[in-house]
Amino acid sequence: MISSIVNRIIVYQIKLGLIKDEDKGIFRYGYDLLVSRIISFILIGLISTIFKIYIEIFIFLLAFIPLRQYAGGYHLTTPEKCIGLSAFLVWLVGMIMKSGVSKATLSILLVLTLFADVVIFILAPVDCENKRLDEKEQIVYKQYTKIVLIVELIIYTAIYVGNIEKIASGIFLAHVLEAGSLVVGWKLPNIKNRKPNNL
Repeated sequence: MISSIVNRIIVYQIKLGLIKDEDKGIFRYGYDLLVSRIISFILIGLISTIFKIYIEIFIFLLAFIPLRQYAGGYHLTTPEKCIGLSAFLVWLVGMIMKSGVSKATLSILLVLTLFADVVIFILAPVDCENKRLDEKEQIVYKQYTKIVLIVELIIYTAIYVGNIEKIASGIFLAHVLEAGSLVVGWKLPNIKNRKPNNL
């Protein structure tokens, strides 16, 4: 579906003379990302509206997106599969956060968050077949990942002390999902991800 939409856009722009035929590969990659993100945000908006979990999803995405951007992790084979899995996970996270957590549960979440952060700290960044990182990029992305982790952990600790369960659970879920994505992307043999250097 996404490939069909992108192909139509590229063919139309080539006919108008806006892009050259030899450059269509570059534009196809960019449009694939753009269309995928637009569809993802539309689905997230629909899920938020249907289940009335705007705040929960916003908090989760605020914690998850910066980590995902720099730490990387597992990517499915097609954009459609990625969008489907993302929509399901966003719905699941929103419903978990909406149900609420107790103070005692927050203590458990704090320990699990610390464990997830250790995993992210060690493995990140994990690249994928479509986006390989050179040695310099590995170093830069790892540094950015550390900064995001430290900032979010400080926020989590402050929230834990202040007993703001909803925000704390959003950060916890973001870190656990990203840690899981890194482990799968690092270990799964058929996606051929490289093991990052421990810096």
